[in-house]
Amino acid sequence: FLSQGFYYLGDVKNAKKQCQMILNSQSQNAKALYLMALIFIQEKKYDEALKQFLATVETPETAGPGRRAGDMRSPQINYFIGLAYDALGNKAKAKSYFTLSTEQTIRGTGYVNYYQGLSFLKINNKAKATEIFNSMIEEGNKRIKQGEEIDFFAKFGEREAENVQLSNAYLLKGLGYKGLGNTDAATENLRKAVELSASNLYAKVELTE
Repeated sequence: FLSQGFYYLGDVKNAKKQCQMILNSQSQNAKALYLMALIFIQEKKYDEALKQFLATVETPETAGPGRRAGDMRSPQINYFIGLAYDALGNKAKAKSYFTLSTEQTIRGTGYVNYYQGLSFLKINNKAKATEIFNSMIEEGNKRIKQGEEIDFFAKFGEREAENVQLSNAYLLKGLGYKGLGNTDAATENLRKAVELSASNLYAKVELTE
């Protein structure tokens, strides 16, 4: 997904151009809609961002017969919808989407949990947010330990794959610490994630924000 690569490398202009090209031919492309919404958030065009976000998932505004259910990133998208409403001054709508994000079920532990934790912070449930962020750190540590137990004589290709897995483990820890407000620990782990896998563009973005 070329536009995503441009976005995570900081080339917003080309990311927007690529997204628009995709949407011109595939107006309901969820990835392009989501990425375009993130770009509009950066540009502080919250009305436009909201339109794009609402088009990516089933929401109270878009639900209807035959409408597909939201994907696994729905808690993340609902968090951003809440941010957009908040920036537009609609506090009640913002709270409803932050709450919706917190109520959705996430299978396993991944970066989406970070946004659910942020949503709990937005509705002033610090205890639950802290629980989520700590669980991300614990899961990251668990995956790192498993990775370190890999055979020292693993083949090069296997090592490359393992580095990607370890990178994602450090990303989880970094986001967990970031959610807890521990900037130093967050930076240390996100930097390690990037060192292990230069292709972990998400970690690069989080490291610079």
